[in-house]
Amino acid sequence: MIVGILGFVPFTAMTVVPARLVLGEIGAAEIAVSFVLLVAATWLMRRAVARVYALGMLLYGKEPSLREMWRWLRATSPR
Repeated sequence: MIVGILGFVPFTAMTVVPARLVLGEIGAAEIAVSFVLLVAATWLMRRAVARVYALGMLLYGKEPSLREMWRWLRATSPR
């Protein structure tokens, strides 16, 4: 049961899905859903990192704190 859920979590799917595939416990629909979730999570993280990087370039030489990065993400999010 837990292994089935971990197959849908983008951070663990890349190791769990191939193992389940070898054991023969996974269907084509589960593979497709896992892949779509992995691609969506990658796309969202890439957008978030791009926003932080773009704003961080304005503060060259200063390491941003987590609070500043969160504020930047909220300030640049489309409404």
